[in-house]
Amino acid sequence: NIENDQYEKELKDLKEIKLPEYKEKINDARAKAFEQFRDDFLAKLKSSIETVYEQIDDLNLALKESNFGDDRYRFVVGPKVEYKKYYEMITDPLLLDGYNNISAEVFRKKHKEAIDELFMLITLDDAESSADKRAEIEKNIKRYTDYRTYLNFDLEVIDAEDRKQRLSKTLQKKSGGETQTPFYISVLASFAQLYRVKDRNASNTSRLIIFDEAFNKMDSERIRESIKLLRKFKLQAIISAPPEKIADIATLVDRNLCVIRNANATIVRSFDTKK
Repeated sequence: NIENDQYEKELKDLKEIKLPEYKEKINDARAKAFEQFRDDFLAKLKSSIETVYEQIDDLNLALKESNFGDDRYRFVVGPKVEYKKYYEMITDPLLLDGYNNISAEVFRKKHKEAIDELFMLITLDDAESSADKRAEIEKNIKRYTDYRTYLNFDLEVIDAEDRKQRLSKTLQKKSGGETQTPFYISVLASFAQLYRVKDRNASNTSRLIIFDEAFNKMDSERIRESIKLLRKFKLQAIISAPPEKIADIATLVDRNLCVIRNANATIVRSFDTKK
């Protein structure tokens, strides 16, 4: 049909020339978008891990001049063995915000296996639409997008003779009071860092901590050391403690309030330990 030749030619051009061109452009845009997502994802993880190291340094700075009896404490962070190849990829200096095409290409070639493996775990192929596969991918996303997945955290105890022990190695062997000590060390150091104790510009601020059932498994000596450390950090604490701990705590704090419950009534009385 002569009258239809123009449309046949147009259809042929669309099918054989323009449509393949469109498909090529779509595939290219998809590949570039995924590449950009991948780089941004890794850069964000890198930034989170770097922030953790900075925070750990701040915590250790807060602990540096504060002994707990004869012991000193410091936080330790490093890569988990089972995720080490991902950690090395994420923390590679080649992975920088705004890095150029050359360094990006070098980075991708260097860590191709780890990159492909990681993104295979957290991305869903169009053909893989089963409920079980989607549930697995969602679980993997939660795991691998969390920077803590790639890190091990520990607390190191250094005694008077500079001998070091990791809490992770000794935790199961210690008593209740001994296991509470690292807890209070961690909490106090964390609050000291949060309240920017070392920052002179933040010196005139409230630095409040509230402890409920405080020091319930600690002996007298550990309780005294905990409160001394609290004061060294210049923190303001409200400590709720059971009656048997009053003797250990009362003489070390600024004010004591005794709460007495009588049936449905509660009475609060201030008392002076010197009287």
